[in-house]
Amino acid sequence: MIEIKQLSWHPVSGHFGSSHMAETPIGEPYFIWITNEGVKSAVPSPNRSHAIHGSLNDAKKYCQQDFERRIKECINIDYEQRFCMWLSDQGSQSIEKVGIETIREIFDVMDKDCTLSNTK
Repeated sequence: MIEIKQLSWHPVSGHFGSSHMAETPIGEPYFIWITNEGVKSAVPSPNRSHAIHGSLNDAKKYCQQDFERRIKECINIDYEQRFCMWLSDQGSQSIEKVGIETIREIFDVMDKDCTLSNTK
């Protein structure tokens, strides 16, 4: 399955006190800050929900799961599964045998095929 990059957290200063922010390549950033209630996180729009966690790591994990869920909603999972099945059928050395450029061409063709089949 697809591997989604980990959010990169950095400390920020502001009126929330001890805070951390993770910017994403798309959309709004994720925020975590320490409150009297515990470690609080905020996920971006559309729901922009807040949650309280027992630790900073728990809050980061929660945000990462939300980020991955959002990314997966944008991916054509059927397309990826078809490609992974093709790749496994070729054997464990398929990338070396076929070459990365050929694999990219296959991705392009499969993508066009999926687009065409979805419009019929």
